[in-house]
Amino acid sequence: IGFLEMHSASHKMRATGNRLGSHLPLVAPLKGLGPTSWGKTFIKIGKEVGLDMGKWDPYCPLLPAPDQMGAWTGRPTTSGEINRWIKQILLPCEFDASGFTPHGCKATTLAMLSKYGVEAEVRLALGHHQIRKGAAEVYARDTQSAPPSLPP
Repeated sequence: IGFLEMHSASHKMRATGNRLGSHLPLVAPLKGLGPTSWGKTFIKIGKEVGLDMGKWDPYCPLLPAPDQMGAWTGRPTTSGEINRWIKQILLPCEFDASGFTPHGCKATTLAMLSKYGVEAEVRLALGHHQIRKGAAEVYARDTQSAPPSLPP
């Protein structure tokens, strides 16, 4: 029982929306849907491969890209790289990942949260968006598909 919590200054909005040096909170439960605590395993394997979460610098990416020799760089992993990695992981599962994208996972999750009534502020925080209504509506597909009717 517990949570992993970190703060990151390495995120997609660091150049445009992070003028004050704000760090995004990263919080995840130690135990997910499976029977084991993935968080403890994540920390243990991170140490084994040279990514010690206890010594992690918030200005470094949580998942740095490897160089051609397999050593970690200071460069964040791109969406394209993550997309290829996840598709390779899914290959043995015989899952059709042809339309899969990392952003699609995020968008679908945020749309589901909207559909089930999770407050916009919570969805914005989970999606690492600025606290503005417009971004929440982008991921609320029901809002986009059926805008409120105009007054007579």
